[in-house]
Amino acid sequence: MVMLISQILDHPALKVVRDAAATIRAVGLLGSPVVGAIAVAYITWGRRGVRPDLAISIIAGLLAAAMLLAWGLRNSAAIRAENAFIVDSMQSMLFVEIEGNHHRYTRSREQIIRCNQSIGARLIPQGWYWTGQSSRPYEIRSIFPGQVIFDGARAEQDHWIYHWIYLGRRITMGEVVHVGTIVTVEDDVLPMREFYAERASGFRMRNLKVVLRFPRSEEPKKVEACKWPGVVSSRGAEILPSVRTVNNDGTVDFVIVANSPKRRSRYGFRWE
Repeated sequence: MVMLISQILDHPALKVVRDAAATIRAVGLLGSPVVGAIAVAYITWGRRGVRPDLAISIIAGLLAAAMLLAWGLRNSAAIRAENAFIVDSMQSMLFVEIEGNHHRYTRSREQIIRCNQSIGARLIPQGWYWTGQSSRPYEIRSIFPGQVIFDGARAEQDHWIYHWIYLGRRITMGEVVHVGTIVTVEDDVLPMREFYAERASGFRMRNLKVVLRFPRSEEPKKVEACKWPGVVSSRGAEILPSVRTVNNDGTVDFVIVANSPKRRSRYGFRWE
């Protein structure tokens, strides 16, 4: 019965009706102050029913109200998008190893995500930051069977590559899902900048763990755990405590953990 109701609500005809209703509500909300301003102007200069100075004040106030409403609608939509999911936890690891005269990078990321929107969702947005260049396409795959990845397949001007995880169904409000991806890429054309950072992608996050791994024989001379308030740069980085662990398989890990990380901040490492 629940599935039948969901199919009915997802019918294209009902989607068109919902979109049209939302558009009518938005136009009515924004148009009311503008129509009021026009009406006051007509009464003032056409019928001389209101003093000009008072009319100008009313018109200015109504137009300001329309602008304020437009700004509010835009920001409320952005807030709803940012609150679509809550990341209960994220664990991300980058394994850096030498491959000939360049490096190979393997980034694995697992997340426990809670749906936080009443209309449900089918796509979970993801992304990763890549500053190098490769002569061949990178490889990306899902950690969990049945999860399909829709991939942007290229870096944008800000070096972010976006992809989306499709679970094959709609998840409802309050539902918790476990998602994960593995990306493998080499920087044989342009070296990657020597840092690795993660962020909550605009969503509220409760726990974040970031791991940087090297073969023990390729461990850099200096590794720093950092928190960047926004864009990663040499300035403005806050040095964080980290844990260094030598593993039995001949690798070494650098680990940081952040509880309730800030949405816009990036947490990770730089090395040399």
